[in-house]
Amino acid sequence: MTSSLKKLQARITCQLDAPPSAQFAGLFVASDRGLYKAHGLDVSYLLPSREGGDEPELVLKRQLDMDSSTLFPNNRDTSGEPVNLSIGTVEQNVLLPAIARNIQAKAFGAMFKRSPNCIASLPSAPLLSVDDLVGKSLGMNVESVELTSTLLSHATERCKDIEIKLMKRNKKIGALLRGEVDAIQIYSCSEAIELEARLGKAPGILHLCDLKAPGEPSLNIGYSKVLFGDRRAMRRPQFQ
Repeated sequence: MTSSLKKLQARITCQLDAPPSAQFAGLFVASDRGLYKAHGLDVSYLLPSREGGDEPELVLKRQLDMDSSTLFPNNRDTSGEPVNLSIGTVEQNVLLPAIARNIQAKAFGAMFKRSPNCIASLPSAPLLSVDDLVGKSLGMNVESVELTSTLLSHATERCKDIEIKLMKRNKKIGALLRGEVDAIQIYSCSEAIELEARLGKAPGILHLCDLKAPGEPSLNIGYSKVLFGDRRAMRRPQFQ
């Protein structure tokens, strides 16, 4: 295996936008199996900030710090020597507004073919359709509000009758279990698994991709969760 390894091309720091879980399985399996090293990449991971949603700013600031530091002289030339690259994972509904604010970020890959975003409720009072949500309260973190509200508004004219309650990511499951909200917006591949373990049975799940207005097909929100980096840094020959 060692003889087939490529010369080191880059040291990559990947900023995660959520705590390690099944949603990052592809990244971690690739590291564990040595796939990155086989292609000349040394990859490390950083945990998200307490609130999340600031990944575009964090990734680009880290790249700027690397490029201006004397610790990383190769970042300032195109010699082909190993460079340091800052990348991250983020929802596109966080990345696109950042780009609109002139954050020089660029997506270069997607992690999900179908969005794992869903709405979870207690099995004793499952909310399995958009009509079930009307008159109920829905807990979510701030960066998910615009996307989820937009999807709900396309699926029902009574979206305004669904009460949105903002809360921190790590407080949502507890709020649901305590009865402070009727449902929460989560990921089916991570938080839903934790919720099922705590309940001892599967929660009610309504996938955002399945939302639809009467007589219309389900909404298709496309690929979800992107890998991104500094647009300028990715122009270097090492990443072409």
